[in-house]
Amino acid sequence: MRVRSRLLLIAILIVALVGCSSGGGTTSGSQTESGNAAQTGEEARSVLVGTISGITDDVFTVTDQDGIPYDFPFEGEAPDGLEDVSEGDYVKITYTGDLSETDGFDGEVVSVEKQ
Repeated sequence: MRVRSRLLLIAILIVALVGCSSGGGTTSGSQTESGNAAQTGEEARSVLVGTISGITDDVFTVTDQDGIPYDFPFEGEAPDGLEDVSEGDYVKITYTGDLSETDGFDGEVVSVEKQ
């Protein structure tokens, strides 16, 4: 009986450790892709996936899986790929800078990809 208990405990610990080391750490469908950015001096890129919930001449809005809308304002030319999507499309937004539910977006959209 003791051997079974110990094996069960070891199995639980292994599952817990594997779960903790799997990366996770994303919030509201947003991920950071730092990769080699620190080594090359480029700004880290992040990703947000969600649904286009509005597009105007100077801003587009993406609502993530948690129902949180994020505005992406832009000046001049639309971000790469924005012309290929429309309201209701499921997209992947790659961007630099900071994206906050309360403080808005302070960065640059690198690309918009329909998923």
